[in-house]
Amino acid sequence: MHRQEELKAFDDYAADLQKEMPSHVPADYVRAKLEALAHNPEIAMAWDLRNVDRNAAKVELQKVQAALFHLQRNPTADPARLAELNAYGERLNIAVQSHAILRKATLGILTDARKLQPPIDEQATALHNDVAAAVRYASTTKVPEEGMPDFANMDDRTFAEWTRKNVK
Repeated sequence: MHRQEELKAFDDYAADLQKEMPSHVPADYVRAKLEALAHNPEIAMAWDLRNVDRNAAKVELQKVQAALFHLQRNPTADPARLAELNAYGERLNIAVQSHAILRKATLGILTDARKLQPPIDEQATALHNDVAAAVRYASTTKVPEEGMPDFANMDDRTFAEWTRKNVK
């Protein structure tokens, strides 16, 4: 039951974040990014601890830090106990900062999505090229015989030759 609730919370989180994406971003972009981030232990733990009471976690973290301070000063302290308290302290620290960790991950996803270039619309590009050709040749009596070439895939020599023949 807990797993189903967590999966629903994850789906809701991904869906809400997907709504903030630019329109050209694929529909599963956020989910894929979040699933990739789930392999980061800190982010996974921040997700798991996102609903922990931060104030209680801060108080507990202070207690753990005080206990660690005393144990580290004791030369006969049990190393296993020190390791256990360190691990617990790290977990509490992530619990306290879970919202900031998740916010940073969310902002990273948003930033990456906004950097993505929209896909090239072939029809709009063709229309643009046709309009540009019509404007270019509107003031001349010369009509290109074979239409506009594909300038994007044309090398310099071919372009120079085409320019010499067609542009006066």
